[in-house]
Parts: sequence; C-alpha cells; structure tokens
Amino acid sequence: LTVRAVNGAEVSTEVSLEIIVDTEPPECEILIQNSTEPLTAGHLAFLNVSWSCVDPYPGSVSWTKWAIGSEPGLDDFKEWDDVDAVSSYSYADPPFEDGKPYYVSIIAQDAVGFTTDVLVAPRILIDLEPPYVASNATVVTSEGRAIYFSPHNTSVHAYWEFLDSTSGIASVRWAVAASGASAPDFQSMTEVNLDTQVRGGELELPFILMHDTKYKL
Repeated sequence: LTVRAVNGAEVSTEVSLEIIVDTEPPECEILIQNSTEPLTAGHLAFLNVSWSCVDPYPGSVSWTKWAIGSEPGLDDFKEWDDVDAVSSYSYADPPFEDGKPYYVSIIAQDAVGFTTDVLVAPRILIDLEPPYVASNATVVTSEGRAIYFSPHNTSVHAYWEFLDSTSGIASVRWAVAASGASAPDFQSMTEVNLDTQVRGGELELPFILMHDTKYKL
C-alpha cells in the first residue's frame, strides 16, 4: 500500500506499507523426553517437554500455551501457561500418580490471530508397581507331571503367567540354577518370545536334568 501527499507547491511525501496475507495457522510438533513415542516410566525427576511451532511463510508465531491433563486437551493437572514463543520447558519432579495417564497439550497463535487446534503429545504413563504373578512357574515332565525330584534325566516344560494391568508385560526372562547357587549356573537368563509367551505360555527348556541334582527355575 502506497500513500502520497502533495502540498500546494507540488512537493510530495510518499509512504509505503507492506501488506502480508497469511491464511494458515501455525504448525506444531511436541516431543516428550526428546521423543514422539508414548512414555512409560517410574518416578520422573524431570519431565522435558519441547515443541516446534512454525507459521508458514510469511507468518510468524506470536505466542504458545501448554498444559497437562488427565485426558487429551484438558488442563486439570497443570493449567494453560502462556510462554510467549518459548519452545521448551523442564518440569522438575512432576507429582504424577501411579497408574494414571497424562497428556501434554499445546496451542499456538500467529501474528494475524490464527490459532492452532489443540495439539496433544503422546501419552505419559507412570507405573511404580512391578508385574504380579498370576500363576507360579511350574516345571513338569514331558508327560505333564509336576516334579520336584527327578529319578532320572528328563526333558521338562515350564509354565508361568505374569500380569501388569498398568503398562503390560514388556519382557519375560527365565534362567535355571542348581539349588543353592547364588546365580544361574546351568542356563543363563534367556528372554522369552512375547509374541507367543506373554500369558500362560509354555516353554520347553532345552536341557536335560541331571540325576540327583535339584534345580531352581
């Protein structure tokens, strides 16, 4: 836009003003602990939240607000906080409760006044309790009989079931040691394939029990 003023002596002054047309709101991305993946953890000493909000050219971001809630978009844990154009926040010792999900939400506004929809980060879940044993590990003979002492060498199977209603079972490992040993001395810790052995699974142990020896699974 150009405006020109001319006086009686035909001397003029001209002023130009740039007009920028912006039709798009900012675009944002949120990282929790530098990741876009859901976070499952025990106690958190720090919750590091970072975000990147960019307004497509020729716009610019004016302010950003963030909050934490028990559901996406809510601020019932930490109310909406206007942080101008700051792009990160470190929350020291957040008082998250065990077993409850939390969600970080972001909104941003550009110079024109376009505001983003509420952008929600991946879920944060605090799990302070270990898995519990739904059924104790049981060692049986290949014929299906439970054994504590074997009169002869035999192949065995093992059965177990662990549950965790908060964050699920991430891994299961097994080992075998001679009774009284301070560490696995017969079969070291071996991870089970969770695709087939998560709950109530059956695993054939690849060894032969030796005569007159007690073992601990």
